[in-house]
Amino acid sequence: MKRTSLTLSILLLILFAGGVKAHNLENLSPKHEHLLSECTPEADPLGYKPLYKKPPRYPRKAQQRGIEGTVLVEFTINKDGSVHNPTVAWSSSTDPKNPDTFNKSALIAAKQFRYQPALSESGQPMETKGVLNQITFLIEGRENSLNLGKHNKQFDNLTARLNLKGREKSLKKIEKILLESNLSRLQRAAYLYLKAMYLYKDKSPHSQITDLLLESKKNYLEEKLTLPIGKGVMSVTGYKLQSFAGILLGQMYLEESDWNSAALELEAALRAAREATLQSKRFFSAYIQLGMAHYNLQNWCEASSSWRAAQKMGKKHGFSFPDALKEPMEFSQSKSN
Repeated sequence: MKRTSLTLSILLLILFAGGVKAHNLENLSPKHEHLLSECTPEADPLGYKPLYKKPPRYPRKAQQRGIEGTVLVEFTINKDGSVHNPTVAWSSSTDPKNPDTFNKSALIAAKQFRYQPALSESGQPMETKGVLNQITFLIEGRENSLNLGKHNKQFDNLTARLNLKGREKSLKKIEKILLESNLSRLQRAAYLYLKAMYLYKDKSPHSQITDLLLESKKNYLEEKLTLPIGKGVMSVTGYKLQSFAGILLGQMYLEESDWNSAALELEAALRAAREATLQSKRFFSAYIQLGMAHYNLQNWCEASSSWRAAQKMGKKHGFSFPDALKEPMEFSQSKSN
């Protein structure tokens, strides 16, 4: 089978118009950041592995008020695989007055986690200190919603007008808001992303859209807290923004045939979505685009792995994998074996 480049014509075939959950993310260290784990060697075959991690209880009042949040729990894994002394290393909620809304629920859940303990070189169970586990609390059905405080209603209204005719007035409104000096970093990042979406709908030059998305990225990444281990954590809204804006930025690079930048941005966006345990239909096309970027970079394992992730997501949401990509997927699989 002959390898061919995947071009914009194929990309255009896959672009789409327009309950309560609490999840865990294990091992928040740089060596575990790989999005496509099957394409990287196991970090530590003797390391600990999770066996049982029941999602925590969602606080009723937070659920009723639509509050979401993230809690980073630190603890020790004993030799028998039980958890000892869990503490809150960092927490955030969409209720700025109560950032510790989910702390109690997260700690109760962490105490019940069970692991296969780490092993010494002689095969003996070992205690592991400083284990970090991120627990995200999301309201089902709000995966695509951003919490921007007093700007919620205005932002939602402007987002709803994105697919309507006569968008010029709404675009001017966004530009006026961006002139306000009292916007938070996340609010500014959100409006920059929304402006980029408006320009994309109007088929504005890629350079204008990319510049807006890069400025948005600068703002939402400034909210990220870097831990001593070198890993960054953000609020739920920050993770959502990074995933949404990052996917569009990756698409811009893809349409310009900048495969490396496209792969970097799409991986960062999808990693943010994974870290926030976000589940959205929009990630189907993002994984396809990531596969296209890696294919053109001749990263065969990453290409086929991305497309397998898209196929799995497509089955869940009722999307068909593009026929035009079936042959390139077979080729990448044959090259990665």
